[in-house]
Amino acid sequence: MSDLGFEKWLAEFNSSYADAEAYSDWMPEDGKYSVLVTKVEPGEYEKNGKTNKRWKFTAEIVAGDSKMMGQKFSWTLFSAAPGMIKGQAAALNGGQEFPSGADAIAALEHAAGKVLDVTVRTSADKNGKDRTNCYIEGVVDVQRADAPTNELPPQA
Repeated sequence: MSDLGFEKWLAEFNSSYADAEAYSDWMPEDGKYSVLVTKVEPGEYEKNGKTNKRWKFTAEIVAGDSKMMGQKFSWTLFSAAPGMIKGQAAALNGGQEFPSGADAIAALEHAAGKVLDVTVRTSADKNGKDRTNCYIEGVVDVQRADAPTNELPPQA
């Protein structure tokens, strides 16, 4: 005799499990890196009974410390820190602040596929616990290898 409720739950869980990324809280050593943003996931969280927004960035290291090349890591920006969002969105916009929060959020949500210069830094929070954070410094101007250029091909 089987439990149909459990079987249904298990089928839904198996579907979610297949699509899930394995959780990792790994962060690179403190330093400067160029990373390819592979995903930006908007979401929500509750704090002090209030629903807030968050944006989880997943990125792959494409330049910097050679032993870190190809490693993936994630960091999150939270709506409870609007000054951080303003600064990070401005970094995506050549240092220019966006006129509205909606524009800043749109910039964050469209960062996937961009190569960014970032700084990873560990510092103590207000309770003395070490926290490692990632800060966007700017967007790297990357020209695709197959993009047309004005350069003439080398003479044989």
